[in-house]
Amino acid sequence: SPGPRAPRWGSGVILQWAETQIDSAHSPEHLPGELHGHTWFVRAAKLIDPAHYTPSVIPWHVTVEKTAAAFDHRHLQSGEALAEQLAAKIGQVLGAAEVEVWRFIRGGKVGATWRS
Repeated sequence: SPGPRAPRWGSGVILQWAETQIDSAHSPEHLPGELHGHTWFVRAAKLIDPAHYTPSVIPWHVTVEKTAAAFDHRHLQSGEALAEQLAAKIGQVLGAAEVEVWRFIRGGKVGATWRS
């Protein structure tokens, strides 16, 4: 049987994360001319190597909030309205290691995780 799996980012690495939320709207392709919105929850993480860590002048949670704010109270266009698209856009702008985006629906939640 195979041995234990190696950690995704190596041992001794810290995954620092911050959460925020945004409200945005989009026009679903299956409902032409309709506009509806969602409250999206966003968690973005970055990797920190403790051996080379210097605290940033701007805290990570502030960077995450400011980046996500660019999508807040906006009409999202095709290519950024789905959870996986929104997670990828935010992750690429942040240069994050991982971004999760989700919303609550009928007692559960749906979303996507993007990884660099």
